[in-house]
Amino acid sequence: MTDHPLTDDVLDAVAEAREIDRGRLAETLTAVQHSFEREDGGYEYSNRHNFGWRDDRAYYLYGSEHLWERLSEDLGLDDDLTVTARDAHYREMVRSADDRGERDRVTEMLDADNEPLVLAWLDGEGPPPGMEG
Repeated sequence: MTDHPLTDDVLDAVAEAREIDRGRLAETLTAVQHSFEREDGGYEYSNRHNFGWRDDRAYYLYGSEHLWERLSEDLGLDDDLTVTARDAHYREMVRSADDRGERDRVTEMLDADNEPLVLAWLDGEGPPPGMEG
């Protein structure tokens, strides 16, 4: 199993802004990461997730507005922790988009009811294994 791929800067900023324990947030982000992993080393595919891009650390996906609601239920997260984890994924996705010169486009997309999801990069090209479509 893999730890979450979010940067320390994002974790620190979100934990401070949301006044939540950084360790608890990191544990939650790792649980989110694990919830998508399969035993064969790929990721669980759903037609609710769309592949956006990847960099040397992570896959950046977007999905239905119910993604974080489902994760909250599946992982038994309280509302504050769910909102905080979603915010961390949002900020990480926007940070990466900014590196690519696509901050405005991605922010607009995420603000139009597309939910952010950042998963650890696995060896390979294109979408994460299991999410090829």
